[in-house]
Amino acid sequence: PDQIYKNLMSDKKLIHPIEIYYYDEENEYERLNELIKSIYYSNKDDEIMILARRTKDIDSLEKSEYFEAGKDDRIICKEVPLAKITLLTIHRSKGLGADQVIVLNLSNTNFPLKYEKEYWITKALRPSNNEKYPFAEERRLFYVAMTRTKNRVYFIAPEQNPSEFLLEIKRDYKSVVLKGKWNEKEIKQNSTRKTCPICGYPLQFRYK
Repeated sequence: PDQIYKNLMSDKKLIHPIEIYYYDEENEYERLNELIKSIYYSNKDDEIMILARRTKDIDSLEKSEYFEAGKDDRIICKEVPLAKITLLTIHRSKGLGADQVIVLNLSNTNFPLKYEKEYWITKALRPSNNEKYPFAEERRLFYVAMTRTKNRVYFIAPEQNPSEFLLEIKRDYKSVVLKGKWNEKEIKQNSTRKTCPICGYPLQFRYK
């Protein structure tokens, strides 16, 4: 999206600041559990932040066999209960940071969302806005998630239909580490549900 270009300077240099972990249809939380243990055993003092798109993703993780809810925004990894882990939505993480950041469920149906619930009001408030990049607002949110880390950011993505944002990162940055395999062909979802021709938001059925 439109930005002023800046030359960023840092005294910290990492060869591989981005790692992408892939999972099959059933083992997302298992992969996350393995990653948490790897980070913890590398440095037990590191603060880990897990970021989710929605609160329902948080609820699902807390009820999984590998994790349980802690106090406030903490979550406990059952196999390494002393690990310092915070679990937040991306929106709530704005202004915060951690030593290591993990972003969940980077599927192409979750990031980017193909529609905006407030599209009409966005257009009303910014009628002359012409974004140069597709899904500009989604890119801003993705940027927030990426920049919460002080060291590395880890993306957890499905093998089938990963986020197109991850495909762009893989294409443009050769230092990205891939853990697993992926299929870059987008899976088309079979659906008879009609969508709005303007914003793409699914239409609701109403009965008289």
